[in-house]
Amino acid sequence: DWSGLGDQVAFALTEGSAGNKDIESASIAVIDYHDGAWGDVTVLVPSQGGDDNNFFPAWSPDSAWIAYVNAQQKSKDAVTATIRLIPAAGGTPRELTRLNERVNDEDNVIEIGNAMPRWAPSTRPGTFWIAFSSLRAYASLRPQDDKEDQIWIAAIDPAASGDASYAAFWAPFQSIEDGNHRA
Repeated sequence: DWSGLGDQVAFALTEGSAGNKDIESASIAVIDYHDGAWGDVTVLVPSQGGDDNNFFPAWSPDSAWIAYVNAQQKSKDAVTATIRLIPAAGGTPRELTRLNERVNDEDNVIEIGNAMPRWAPSTRPGTFWIAFSSLRAYASLRPQDDKEDQIWIAAIDPAASGDASYAAFWAPFQSIEDGNHRA
């Protein structure tokens, strides 16, 4: 994903398998781009080895943050996938617990395959929106589905201390019966 400033690309870097839609043991990295020339690669989130996998990086509209997916398995159909946040300059990744684990009126719901984050700006300074795919249930209207994800949206406030995310809501422009995975 290109930064909004056009000077860096964020990507999943792996020495493991990366065929078709499957990436494994990947790290989140950025590469500089200036005046038609590529610079050095900087790893922001190294894979911890084993099944630890980081993929689908996406820049915030102000190019200050990168949302990405962490899973403990290959990327395709990863039910362990959660979305995390890291400063674009590097630092400690931030968990987004409300976005990843709050479903309906329950907390600590796991293995719902949150992936493919995409940012949007907001009218409120400092607050952004992230649209993403998830296998989670939608109230009593749609049960959790292990193969057919849908699009959900959550607010993100990177300046907030602790959890920077808000609870997600189902995107109302989609059919309840169909799967949607690219926000």
